[in-house]
Amino acid sequence: TTSPFREWAGGQRALRVLVATDFTVASDAALAFARELAEHGPCELSAGYVDDPATDGARLNIEVAEGETPANPAALDAALRRDLGEKVAAILGDHRVQLLVEAGASNPAATLIELAKAAQADVIVVGAGHHHGLARLWHRSTSRALLNDAPMSVACVPVAGHPPCARWPLRLLA
Repeated sequence: TTSPFREWAGGQRALRVLVATDFTVASDAALAFARELAEHGPCELSAGYVDDPATDGARLNIEVAEGETPANPAALDAALRRDLGEKVAAILGDHRVQLLVEAGASNPAATLIELAKAAQADVIVVGAGHHHGLARLWHRSTSRALLNDAPMSVACVPVAGHPPCARWPLRLLA
């Protein structure tokens, strides 16, 4: 079989890209990288956001009933899609992007992988902020989990001002 990257580079097909997004500078870096990919060849872009309904509901002043199923209430889903759409448009400009919003804070990497599978993504692009020292004990790395668990290629984009981590910036699957 031919690599999706070779087919994309050869102009044979669009590259299917899922960008792991949130409201951080790490996400900005990932979106900027996806914009560069789309400027070099045709891409089908999706932006995936995994939320915690209780946390995002509180941040947006939207009531989320306790004990509710792990799905987003309609008002929260609409607000998250609005905010995510504005962020994505600010960085990607006129590029067409499918917005994917899913509740799944207990394991965001697993939820992003499921979103990528559903979108038939060739690659997940994720920003990689770097936690140092003891901070690594309290912060699970979504980018590291994606590199370990995703069945598709993963590109980790370092945040400007942070040195890239030479051990795991990119994993391509044939």
